[in-house]
Amino acid sequence: MSVKFEAYIGTRISKDERSSFVKMSKKLQMDQSEVLRELIQAFIQNRVTITPPTEIKGLHNHVN
Repeated sequence: MSVKFEAYIGTRISKDERSSFVKMSKKLQMDQSEVLRELIQAFIQNRVTITPPTEIKGLHNHVN
């Protein structure tokens, strides 16, 4: 039985981040969507932990 994918998740990133992601995906010989899907599933299953950056400011802690 195959899984029916019917929802989308998207986000904006820098050109440099996208370029690095594409290169890493190619090294794994996986489509970019497959890598993102695996990351999402691993996060949901608590196999991946996200730790807020300590020095590098990310978009989530941007102050206007």
